[in-house]
Amino acid sequence: DDVLATRLEQSFDVVLDKGTYDAITLSAHCERDRSAYVAAIDRLLAPNGTLILTSCNFTRDELVPMFAPGLQVLDEVKHPTIRFGGSVGSAVTTPAFSKRRPAPKAA
Repeated sequence: DDVLATRLEQSFDVVLDKGTYDAITLSAHCERDRSAYVAAIDRLLAPNGTLILTSCNFTRDELVPMFAPGLQVLDEVKHPTIRFGGSVGSAVTTPAFSKRRPAPKAA
């Protein structure tokens, strides 16, 4: 299925992305396609569902605002780190996002 034009009608407790979002952000229409991807994930995730997204193009701190406010970080898969030029980091990041519950209505 094409996440940007999905025909899936059900929702899922877990959605796993290993490179799709990275590829979308390299497209000629990246802003439009990023928005369509985030909207599709919102539709596909069940309430309190989890998106596990592996990226080689973005850091965790860059990804978080791209999916806010609809998703919040639950945890992150730990990957081996490297040290280069006095900095320590990883070539890949895998945050696990949770779909936020709707805010309770005021009485």
